Amino acid sequence: MKSRLRDLSIAKKIWLLVGLVLLFTLAGGFVILHSKKQSMEEEKRMATKHIVEMAVGVAEHYASLAQEGKMTAEDARARTMDVVGSLRYGDGHEYLWINDMHPRMVMHPIKPELNGQDLTDYKDPEGKAIFVAFVDAVRQGKGGGYVSYMWPKPGADQSVSKVSYVKEFAPWSWVIGSGIYLDEVEAAFWTDLSRLVAWAVLILCLVAWIIHFTVKEINRRLKLAVGVANAIAGNDLTTRVDDSSRDEIGQLLIALRTMQMNLAGTVSEIQSVSDVVGTASREIATGNADLSSRTESQASSLEETASSMEELTSTVKQNAENARQANQLVASTAEIAAKGGTVVNEVVETMASIKDSSRKIADIIGVIDGIAFQTNILALNAAVEAARAGEQGRGFAVVASEVRSLAQRSAGAAKEIKTLIEDSVGKVDAGGRLVDEAGHTMDEIVTSVKRVTDIMSEIAAASHEQSAGIEQVNQAVGQMDEMTQQNAALVEEAAAAAESLREQAMKLAEAVSVFRLNAQSGTARAPVAVTGIVPTPNAASVRKLALPVIEPVSRAHRLISGDRRKRSAF
Repeated sequence: MKSRLRDLSIAKKIWLLVGLVLLFTLAGGFVILHSKKQSMEEEKRMATKHIVEMAVGVAEHYASLAQEGKMTAEDARARTMDVVGSLRYGDGHEYLWINDMHPRMVMHPIKPELNGQDLTDYKDPEGKAIFVAFVDAVRQGKGGGYVSYMWPKPGADQSVSKVSYVKEFAPWSWVIGSGIYLDEVEAAFWTDLSRLVAWAVLILCLVAWIIHFTVKEINRRLKLAVGVANAIAGNDLTTRVDDSSRDEIGQLLIALRTMQMNLAGTVSEIQSVSDVVGTASREIATGNADLSSRTESQASSLEETASSMEELTSTVKQNAENARQANQLVASTAEIAAKGGTVVNEVVETMASIKDSSRKIADIIGVIDGIAFQTNILALNAAVEAARAGEQGRGFAVVASEVRSLAQRSAGAAKEIKTLIEDSVGKVDAGGRLVDEAGHTMDEIVTSVKRVTDIMSEIAAASHEQSAGIEQVNQAVGQMDEMTQQNAALVEEAAAAAESLREQAMKLAEAVSVFRLNAQSGTARAPVAVTGIVPTPNAASVRKLALPVIEPVSRAHRLISGDRRKRSAF
């Protein structure tokens, strides 16, 4: 059942819904009218009961007057029958009658020929003994009750459905009753039902007219949406969607138009990208070929570089050993130069002491020369005095002359010694200056030797570091040679991946070429109607196009990334 409803068209579903609503409306109206009918019958029953009870009240009134002696019992009964027989209610057709418990008719205002007759065998057209039923209703209903039967209306021969209420007046053994005809209630019920049906038919016609045009418009727009969807399914992206409404179908058409535009843009972009990818893959292939040849050339150059670095390593090690030995020789030379400097400094100090001693000797010679000069003067004075003394002083004169001669000789010797000492002092001064210069020269030699020692130490340390660096460079060159070999393999794989990428780009271009776009087919066409969903086998092939190229490209990417990490670590 659910599948059948699902397969129904929208128009049939709407008509089915309207039919169900109308059916439920009619059913509800019928229930309401039936309830109204029962309510009307109940009102008439209650009204009849009240009339009968009022008539019983009249009988009680006259019976009380008879008991009080104000009138005879016969007059009371006669007055009661007159009053009750004259009572009318409703539309003038409803009346009251009186029969006794036998039953005999006591008073009937419409059919007086029944008065005094035995009504035990009086039956309605359906065979019901109605007056016997009245008596039974009184006896069984505690003095009163309702009875349904068939009875003709006043002035008519055809019997209709009637319900009477009867009540016993025990003092006189009467049964006072009155009934209502149900044909009026039935007529009112069927009149209301006819009106309900008429209004329902009118509303149905109006709703059917509205639904007809609504369903027609819905079908038209749904056919438009289905046509657009089928056209898109048939790889036609040029169908125009012209609808400006804002209802659900309008939103559906807007969504289809947006999907069509986005899909057209995506397909156009895929076509452009596939062309770019094809061109790029060809360029990559060309670049990979060039890179492969350069990588091979680089590998051979690295091999030559590695052999040269090995020779350079041995040469640097030999230079480092020579620098170490030279450093040791320079260190011993520095020690000898330092000792020579110390000796020269001692010579300088000795020359200075000799120079001081020469100066002291010169001073002593000066004192001796002064003494000789004074002695000469004293001898001269002694000779003068001896000459004055004459003969007595002749011996003293000879001594004075000898002393003077000694003084002169001493003065001459002192002059010679002074001259020699001055010459020695001059030579000592010259020797001192030469020794000082030799001392400064030795200091400079010692300083230079220390500087040479430091330089040779630095050269030896640098040679050692150079040797270690050359060894690391040699190892790095070996690693570069190994990585170059790996790069060559990666380049070959990248070339294969680029070729596969080019082929996949060609397949992708072929897959999207089945779509018709405005740029290819000119102006957009009017909406087309397609009876069914067009199968699109190329859609699956489009999803499968990129699968074969994923593995080689991703593998090459992993290898290249690992190579980059090695280079960055190096």
